[in-house]
Amino acid sequence: MILSRPTHFISSSGMCTPLPPASRSDRLRQEFPASVDSIRRDRADQIPDGFVEDYLALHWLEWHSGSLRLTSTGTDTCEEIRDS
Repeated sequence: MILSRPTHFISSSGMCTPLPPASRSDRLRQEFPASVDSIRRDRADQIPDGFVEDYLALHWLEWHSGSLRLTSTGTDTCEEIRDS
């Protein structure tokens, strides 16, 4: 299960302060396990727009006979994310 990133935090002074937006790399890592699950269920259409291209550029995914599949780097990355 992927938890959503909090949007605010309470500072030591007790004020509620907005967090800066998550970076693209943070979002890619956060969504990767769900994206892998989508690929395994033949539902790559559920991966957020633009993420497949980024995962390909990071060598986490590759095209193989017209289908997406995990690379060894992608497998290691997914395991690392799930273990954290």
